Amino acid sequence: MPLVDFTPDPYVTCLDLGSPGAVFTTGRDRQVQLDGAEAKSLKETILDVIHPPLDDAEDTPLLVEHLKSRSAGEVSASPAL
Repeated sequence: MPLVDFTPDPYVTCLDLGSPGAVFTTGRDRQVQLDGAEAKSLKETILDVIHPPLDDAEDTPLLVEHLKSRSAGEVSASPAL
């Protein structure tokens, strides 16, 4: 596949804090946008999208398309950045 330029904009951080949940921040100054269970749910969605299982290389493109279509609504529903 052709390479795509990466631009980290907007700059976000999503940190899992264990049982208390997580914290989701935006900007270099880390303004908190979500915390607790809501941030933890977003963190799990992010991990599903960026860490697909790679057991079968032939299925990977299909999995990526599935995750993109499944998470399209969730990602657009994230806080305004």
